[in-house]
Amino acid sequence: MLSATIGKGSGSAGDRQTEKALRESEERYQRLVELSPNGILVYQLGKIVDMNAAGARLFGASSSIELIGKLLIDFVRLECRLAVEDQMQGVGEGPARRDVWGKKS
Repeated sequence: MLSATIGKGSGSAGDRQTEKALRESEERYQRLVELSPNGILVYQLGKIVDMNAAGARLFGASSSIELIGKLLIDFVRLECRLAVEDQMQGVGEGPARRDVWGKKS
């Protein structure tokens, strides 16, 4: 959506500089995440939506693609689920807040 908005700009030199700076910033961020030795994952509504290679290795997968779309709770030991939910409960996902596993709270 952001690139579509930028693409509708007036085409001025300032717009082009802003677009270039944004693109470069996104590329640096992407490289930082991809090359990080630490596992990084992004979840939304209880499902994994992005993960770097280090994160995939921590989960025992050869690629993050194997894990995208899977429920995060499926990777938490039963005896640890309540503690994980308590830790993550403060993370809101919009006006209709949901718990970490995608259920409305």
